[in-house]
Amino acid sequence: MPKILFRADGNVSIGIGHVMRSIALADMLKDSFECIFAIQDPVFSLKEIILKSGLEIIELPIEHSTHHELQDHINGIDIVVLDGYKFDDEYRKFIIEAGCKLICIDDLHDGTINADVIINHAPGITTEKYEVGHFTQLCIGPDYALLRREFLEAAMQTRNVEAINTAFICFGGVDKHNLTLKSFKALASISQIKNVNIVVGASYAFLDELNHEVHSLAATHNIEVLLNANAEEMISMMNGSHIAIIPASSISLEVMSIGMALILGYYVDNQKDILKGTELAECCYSVGSFEDCT
Repeated sequence: MPKILFRADGNVSIGIGHVMRSIALADMLKDSFECIFAIQDPVFSLKEIILKSGLEIIELPIEHSTHHELQDHINGIDIVVLDGYKFDDEYRKFIIEAGCKLICIDDLHDGTINADVIINHAPGITTEKYEVGHFTQLCIGPDYALLRREFLEAAMQTRNVEAINTAFICFGGVDKHNLTLKSFKALASISQIKNVNIVVGASYAFLDELNHEVHSLAATHNIEVLLNANAEEMISMMNGSHIAIIPASSISLEVMSIGMALILGYYVDNQKDILKGTELAECCYSVGSFEDCT
């Protein structure tokens, strides 16, 4: 069976979006390929997510990522998938010269990327955004959404929403700006929202503060907080919600697959494309920058 090596990192500084996108792609391919995940010093919760996805893990030491980190692991690999901003031209050149096919998951379209395949699943993205060689295949737009299998199956279901009284909040596995709490406080002031479903990750540093606010509103609201949810738990909570406040990251594609109204914004630049494309498609209400919201 041919082998694919996925290379991405996740931590409290950069979040876990790169890892989750790579896991989604691996899930699509693991019946036909042996999938291996290379990651720098993963925390236990992230390592557990990767292992539960059925992937073998190569734990790399923490260092500046150069192609040298793969020298002992690339023998016998047929395809390498890169997702991250630190993999430069030299890194990609090493992979190609080692005889591997190269897939790059990208959301910046910044400069020329030499790769066999480039995937950017942001709505509204066009091929004109990329400068590539004739050998590069572009997989652009939501048709190539990197969704986990559970969400692809959920997207096939019909959903009817007759009233909006339950909100869903999720700002990824880290949320270092504590936009979860900010959004929750805003929702608490809306009279028709009586139920709030919140998902936070294992690296969320403000859980005590959030729980305090939840406790203070327990008499008037039905609030559920889920920590480090898996795909099935996420889908269950989403299906019980009618409107979502989320960033314009991969989770917005997951929410759209469920069929929920969207209040969407960004807090890092790489979310702007998804926000713009989703807004142009009239699939969301945009708040722009979450950090500028009062």
